[in-house]
Amino acid sequence: MRLPGCLCVVALMASLAQAAEPPQRIVSLNLVSDIVLLDLVEPGRIAALSHVAAHPHLSLVHERASDFPSVRGGAEEVLALRPGLVIGARWGQGPVLDMARRLGVPTFEIPLADSYAGIREMILGLAGAVGEPGRGRDLLARLDAARARLHALPAHSTPSPAAYCGPSGFTGGDSPLAREQLGDAALIPARAGRMDLEALVLARPDVLVSVAYRPDHPSLIQLLLRHPALRGLEPEVRTVPLHLLLNATHRSPEASAAMHASGAWP
Repeated sequence: MRLPGCLCVVALMASLAQAAEPPQRIVSLNLVSDIVLLDLVEPGRIAALSHVAAHPHLSLVHERASDFPSVRGGAEEVLALRPGLVIGARWGQGPVLDMARRLGVPTFEIPLADSYAGIREMILGLAGAVGEPGRGRDLLARLDAARARLHALPAHSTPSPAAYCGPSGFTGGDSPLAREQLGDAALIPARAGRMDLEALVLARPDVLVSVAYRPDHPSLIQLLLRHPALRGLEPEVRTVPLHLLLNATHRSPEASAAMHASGAWP
């Protein structure tokens, strides 16, 4: 039986609308996508997050993430969830993404963002992949507002020389994003690139940004900061939790906000 022309048009429109429905049962394999995804889609659309999402010392969203199933990223584990979209990064989850694509499962690869421009591109891309471009623009507005609030704080007219002190040693900021975050905190790199102790003493930073993995536990970095060679410098130490610096997302300005808070010389 042939349908009248108007019914055919209605049926076609319904079919197109169904095809354009945003993906359900989304599986995120990467902490960056975990963080962004939780602010992009309704919880009911998320089938699982990465196993790192609920880690209290690595994840900005560990409390929210504990409400979701987690995956370690094995192909069998991911595909058993019958995902409508798998999100991951080429440098960590490439083989799983390739397997999913071969089996007809839609995927989205998180690009490496090492600047705020890269973060913006990543968020808009991910927002489009999950069918939420409006929410993606909202996240960018939040990002811009957070950076604007930082620049309204005092001291931006005379930024202070600074260096990072982290697990890999001293650095003046190894990426455009690190330098942008320092700038948002009214700081500038005391010296470009990585530094040994001697280079740090010569650079004479006013501020040391100490990256803390477990603020409540002693670390080698705390011992290094007590080195006699630094006693004559006595820079101001500002401690930033590692999870604020680990992932480049719309929440990256929180690291700069933490750099504004002064810490005590150890």
